[in-house]
Formats: sequence, structure tokens, C-alpha cells
Amino acid sequence: MDLVLAAILALHLYFVSISAAGPLGVWWCDWWGRPDDEAVRRGATWMAWMSLLALFVGAILGLVVGFLVWDDDFRNALSRLHGKLAWGTLEWLFSLILTALVAWWWRKRPDATGWPRRLRGLLSLLSATNLLYHFSFLFFVMQKVADEGGEGPIDAARFREYMADGLILAQAVHFLLATWILAGVTWMAVAASWLRRDPEDKAARRIATWGGRWAVVPAVLQLVVGLWLVTQMPTLQQKVIMGGDLAASLLFALAVLLGLWMMHLLAMAALGRATPRKLRLAVVVTMVVLVSMLFVARKTRARRMAILSASGPSSVASADSEASVRRVG
Repeated sequence: MDLVLAAILALHLYFVSISAAGPLGVWWCDWWGRPDDEAVRRGATWMAWMSLLALFVGAILGLVVGFLVWDDDFRNALSRLHGKLAWGTLEWLFSLILTALVAWWWRKRPDATGWPRRLRGLLSLLSATNLLYHFSFLFFVMQKVADEGGEGPIDAARFREYMADGLILAQAVHFLLATWILAGVTWMAVAASWLRRDPEDKAARRIATWGGRWAVVPAVLQLVVGLWLVTQMPTLQQKVIMGGDLAASLLFALAVLLGLWMMHLLAMAALGRATPRKLRLAVVVTMVVLVSMLFVARKTRARRMAILSASGPSSVASADSEASVRRVG
């Protein structure tokens, strides 16, 4: 069940990433691309409509994930964060309107110039930053609130305290880099499909190169951020990764190795040396890494919560506090 849930979470994360980071690529095309550039016009138009579709699909998959993980702790977390969730819904609608407007605008006037083109780019940037800021922290705060329990609504000041928590901050940065990677990989995927139909498609080759360059830098940074994230985990979760659970440990090691391979494939694409087959392989490897890491995250959290239920909050709090002391030291 954990693996199935991890796969659904991966799809959810993928579409959420495209809906949030995809408009950044559209903004880049508007501000730095030439209006007469075929690669810019095709890449931006496709990504704008893909971002709009991803907003809907990501939201539906989010509801599915919520149904699958529903329990008393999750329900309590939702009730305590009711104000943030209501505001988040409005923010989602705001980005939906902006993304739809930009997608329609690119289809009607891909060759726009001057201030209309700049304005369209700003709308894409606003849509992206709105989603990335509000939703990158909300999910992780919700998860921590569900783990901790407690009562009473969480106000804005308390929510900012959660945002400054080392673990949540590391998770948010890790997520932001992942969105960037997935947006670049998506450009590579569509370019591979276009090249399959026409191997001489120069615009598609340029889009594949952009996708590789878009993804390879955050992929390298993920190594550092991933290490930071592991050091911020409670002791019990670290032990699960480091041999406490054979399946989780092996899958974590496999994901790290595949991550290195993924960086190699992304670098090839960034240099313009990847064949359509290599582009598709990069997409597959990236998704396998994503599913593996989400499975490990689910497994470590589930094991920690199981120990919490069996041993009582005091023993787990003691173990987690030891990790905090080591990090401060």
C-alpha cells in the first residue's frame, strides 16, 4: 500500500510541480525569448496549457491522496489549519485565472511584442510565485501538525514559527528544487515526442536542451539539500534510512544511485547531446527517483509513528530531542 500511495503522491507532486514551476518557464520565454523564435513559441504555448491542465489534475490527485491518508490526526490537522486552507483555495483560484489567461494569450498572440509581452510574462511569474510560496510550506506544516497533535486553530504567527522549523524549511527547499527539475524534464519529454515524429525538428532539439539546462542545476543542488534534509530528520527516521528498515534503506540507496544517473542524463540533454531515447530515459529515471524517495519518506514517517504509538510520546520525544541536540552541537 505504501508503494501505491507513493506512486500516487509522485503523480500529485509531478502535476503540482508543473502547475507551479511551468509558468516560470513561460515567463522566461516572454522576457528573454524572441517573438519570432519557433522554439520559444512552441515551448511556451505548450507549457502554458500544460500548466493549466496540471492545476486541475494536481488538485484532483490531492483529494485522492487526502482520502487515502484520512485518519483522526489528519482530520485534526485540517481543522486546525482551516483558515490557511480556505485562503489557499482562493490562492489556487487566483493562479488558475492567471494561468488560463496566459495560456489563451499565448495561443492567440504568440508573436506579441513590447509591453503586452512583458505583462504576459509578469502574469506567469505571479501565478508561479503565488503557488510556490503558499503551497510549498502548507503541506509540510500540515504533516507536522498531524504528527504532533494538539488543539486549537493555528494563527499566522504560529504558522510562521512552523515555517522556520529546520525540518520544514529543508523539506520546502527540497520540494522547490524538485518542481524546477520536473518542469525541465517535462520540456524534455514533449521535445522527445516531437523528435520521434521528426528527427530533424530543430525547435524540438532546442526545447530539449532548455529542459536539460532547466533541470540539471537544481538536480545537483538536491544532493546538498538532501543531506541537509536527512540531518534535520528525527533520530528515529534517520535510523530507518540507515538500516532500520531493509526495504527503505535499499530503496534509499537505489534512489541515490539513480539520482546520479539522472544528473548524467540531464547534463547530456543540457549540452544538446541527448538522443530522443536518452530524453525518454531521463524522464523515466527521474520519475523512479521521485517515487522511491516518496516511498522512503512515507516508510520512515510510518515507522516513527508506529514506535510513538507503541512506546508512548515520551520515548520518541526523547529520541528526537537527542537529534536536535546533536544538530545544535
